[in-house]
Amino acid sequence: MPSLPITREASPALLVFSKGDGIAANTTGVMDRVLTVRLMAIARDENGFDTAD
Repeated sequence: MPSLPITREASPALLVFSKGDGIAANTTGVMDRVLTVRLMAIARDENGFDTAD
């Protein structure tokens, strides 16, 4: 979650958060890096769904 509040003037907004990362080894000896992100859409309006679209 954001450490600072999102103001009404800043919306609509798309927020991207890093949830985790890691390294995985394959049988071929190649290292794969994995990044997990969370995408959050914030829209404040009378009809927020249409504003977010």
